[in-house]
Amino acid sequence: MSAGGDVLRGIGGHREVDEDWLTCAHREAKEEIRTDIEILPAPATWHIPHQGPVQQIKVSDKPRPLAFYEMLHSPGTPRAGVLYHIVIYRAYLPSPPKDLPPDDLQGVIALTKEQVIRGPERKPTLEELLSEGALLLTEEVPVDRQTRLYPLGTALALAQVLRHVNKA
Repeated sequence: MSAGGDVLRGIGGHREVDEDWLTCAHREAKEEIRTDIEILPAPATWHIPHQGPVQQIKVSDKPRPLAFYEMLHSPGTPRAGVLYHIVIYRAYLPSPPKDLPPDDLQGVIALTKEQVIRGPERKPTLEELLSEGALLLTEEVPVDRQTRLYPLGTALALAQVLRHVNKA
């Protein structure tokens, strides 16, 4: 949850020059939640284009990513309308996040698959999410349980990916 308390974001970010996707995933986790992750193989990999049909694809990568997702930069941003790609992996947190930057994150929440899928269509309170099975893994700054939360960026992309995967 971002500082300000109303945005759910996924863990991840931009790949550095000459950095492979797995190294990027580990670095971003360490930077954003101050702990490493264990990457888990996906049962299948999906290509979700900005336009066109969703397709299951074969990849030789180990561990296999869940999806390659195409997205446009948001209006009002310096690269508005420019296509970019997100690689999504399944991951496990072997240890709880710690020492989060309070100016950037208020906490880390683990949502159920159903909560992620339904996230873009509703704006539930933190209390509602917790009562439905979400887990608050860490809370650096107390978050009002009546704060309404909604996904942006990679969290929004994950919701769309899981919707497509569920249909397959």
